[in-house]
Amino acid sequence: MVMAVRDAVDLVVDWLELNYSPCDTDTIEAEVQSWYDHSDIVEPEMLAAAVLEWGWWRMVAYQDWIDAKNKWFEEPPIQYSGTPSICEIEAAQHDMIWQG
Repeated sequence: MVMAVRDAVDLVVDWLELNYSPCDTDTIEAEVQSWYDHSDIVEPEMLAAAVLEWGWWRMVAYQDWIDAKNKWFEEPPIQYSGTPSICEIEAAQHDMIWQG
């Protein structure tokens, strides 16, 4: 299996598991492979977004594909960096004062 397909399958499976949705890895792999085979796209997030949005390959506008990617994978995950900085603490305190 091509690395882009494998990575896209992992993204779809992870997303479905995190959202308590049933998933069949063999079907997901076949769906990702259908998008990979019928397009020039090799970015795992784009392939995964297509599967999450439409399932099996179908003709879609490139902009729709970009929109799907932004819908399903809109931001990189937030990574905890350890102890918050003094700026983060002061900003949180400021927010707490104004909220209530």
